[in-house]
Amino acid sequence: MSARIIAQIVVSLGSVVTRAFVAAYKQAAANATRNGGAAAAAGSSGKAGTKEAVLDALTRKTGMSIEEACQILNVTKEADIQKLTKEAHFIFNQK
Repeated sequence: MSARIIAQIVVSLGSVVTRAFVAAYKQAAANATRNGGAAAAAGSSGKAGTKEAVLDALTRKTGMSIEEACQILNVTKEADIQKLTKEAHFIFNQK
């Protein structure tokens, strides 16, 4: 009788630990793809250091593409730093 109870406890604990491990692995995989796993993959694909890789990293980090940022600031992608600064100050200093 006691052997049966011990076996049930072991099986129950095994399934709980297995479920917890699977959930932790899924969360770790999701975090890796969101926070840098894709950057590591991009780096290994030969894009590391290129303008495209930098833009991809910025988009992942900020959650906003360059096109969206330009649209918010009302500038073109080729705008100079003075224009960008002027538009940013205009947006952030409004009350």
